[in-house]
Amino acid sequence: GYVRFVPAGEPGVYTALVPVGYAREPGAYTIEVTAGQASASLPVTVAESDFEVQQMTISEEIADETVNSQAANWEFHVTVVPLYDTANDERYWSGPFLQPVEGRISTPYGVKRYVNGGATPERHGGVDIAAALGTPVQCPADGLVVYAGFLQMTGNTVVIEHGGGLKSYFYHMDSLDVATGDRVEKGRLLGAVGTTGYSTGPHLHYEVKIGRESVSPWPLFDGSSAIFAADAG
Repeated sequence: GYVRFVPAGEPGVYTALVPVGYAREPGAYTIEVTAGQASASLPVTVAESDFEVQQMTISEEIADETVNSQAANWEFHVTVVPLYDTANDERYWSGPFLQPVEGRISTPYGVKRYVNGGATPERHGGVDIAAALGTPVQCPADGLVVYAGFLQMTGNTVVIEHGGGLKSYFYHMDSLDVATGDRVEKGRLLGAVGTTGYSTGPHLHYEVKIGRESVSPWPLFDGSSAIFAADAG
């Protein structure tokens, strides 16, 4: 998809985020960049990674109210999916992201997950962090709340734009403490862990997308992500 340039850590320097998701084939790639009369070809190597396989059981009642529901799928499609193709020119984030909830990782990023013994696995675009019902959920980085509300599929949901199309998605929350349009800072209370929507128990589904591509959040937490490279000069 498209990329959006946003200001980096020093005057006159801009950063564009190009995601590498779990479905990208390993190998050598070239990124072509053009700015006015200037152009450059940048080599990128995508390394191979192993992803876990997980078996999940969920009640037919919950499945029928969420993933098997045409209404739930349509509501998500018209509410959240259009946000994938939006981006702010302002850069809000600065420095490593804060893990929004501490707890056991019940489903890692990129997992191939079989639901109720199905023959075809789903891919898990975020990380599921198991925590007690009501555990506070903190904002991982400065940003703008572009959606906050209840969806049949994902329950109480928050989407935060961090700039340049880099967004955080929070699903299945018990309650919300922010509203659409709020400017939020790292560490602010967003709401509480819950088990609303397509969920088998109290946890936070936290997902990071750049445009339409889900990426692993761990390099954002430990500061190793390439999005911080320009900050170091």
